[in-house]
Amino acid sequence: MKKYIIAAALLIGTGAVINTTMQSCTTLATSDLGLSIIKRLLLNGIDKGVNVYSNRDAFLQNNMGSVSKVGEKR
Repeated sequence: MKKYIIAAALLIGTGAVINTTMQSCTTLATSDLGLSIIKRLLLNGIDKGVNVYSNRDAFLQNNMGSVSKVGEKR
């Protein structure tokens, strides 16, 4: 019986933490400050990706641009 009480308490506690985190993320994402931060992160990531793929040398130096054969060490 004691195991069930402990398991239920952990489950409720985990649910409460997840719920609080989701509410905080939703509040941040729907605020003007949160939207500007998300916009900046997305645009910086897109600009960086465009720069990598538009420059041949940067693309070849990027880890994602190199393809290795099966079993070959990088």
